[in-house]
Amino acid sequence: MGQIHTTLARKSKRKAALLPAGSIHGALDHDNIFFLGDTVSAVINFRLRHNDVLVSEIADVLVGWALNAQGEIDRQRAHAILKGYQSVRALTGAEKAALPGFVLASAARHYAGTGHREQLPELASSAYRSMTADIIN
Repeated sequence: MGQIHTTLARKSKRKAALLPAGSIHGALDHDNIFFLGDTVSAVINFRLRHNDVLVSEIADVLVGWALNAQGEIDRQRAHAILKGYQSVRALTGAEKAALPGFVLASAARHYAGTGHREQLPELASSAYRSMTADIIN
């Protein structure tokens, strides 16, 4: 994800926004990423690529890859995802501060689409609360 964000980044002379924005993949789910062992070997399906704040895709990946059955973000998986991302592109302070809110929104979308609508507020709030400083930093 970090490599996608930095590779697709456009060089611009305009003033940077509070949250960095640029091209995102838009669908970094289990169907679009292939592994050889523990190593990502391919990423496919760039048809949903669009511009957005980068932290929105980071939140979507955390929800898609690290959300557990209790609605919490798994600490070890999230830490590994963020550590890998930041080995390529460091998150800004504003992105770190905004990430829990983006996880809340992503989890709400996730649960709205999976038939858990009656539990959506409780489960999305659980994902938000699980985004502690030790995961993000």
